Amino acid sequence: MMFPNRAPNNVCLYTTFIGGSRNRELVKASRSKLKDIITSDLKQLLGTKGEPTYVSHVYWSKAFPLYGHNYDSVLEAIDKMEKNLPGLFYAGNYKGGLSFGKTLSSRCNAADLVISYLQSMTIDTKNH
Repeated sequence: MMFPNRAPNNVCLYTTFIGGSRNRELVKASRSKLKDIITSDLKQLLGTKGEPTYVSHVYWSKAFPLYGHNYDSVLEAIDKMEKNLPGLFYAGNYKGGLSFGKTLSSRCNAADLVISYLQSMTIDTKNH
């Protein structure tokens, strides 16, 4: 559990995002329609049962910045920095993606790289 004690033991608390640049039409959907879509998705993806007991809607017209047209050059620059600066490991939404899951994955990957790097430094130090 990521955040214990945020909801009673017999209740699950979810934060979901819907819409975005790929689903612009959802900005015009009613709250009821959005709830139905999200409830259906949670049932399909996570096996949730029943209806939500509490729903709160927050609308962000510009929730996430969109990557620019030259984003590939940003990724290339990040890769170049990591290759040319031993011990530098870049993590976060610019490298892995904007969603929480992708950002978390990027950070975990970077942590694994840091551990490997530090272990290799320890081995090198012992050999010299």
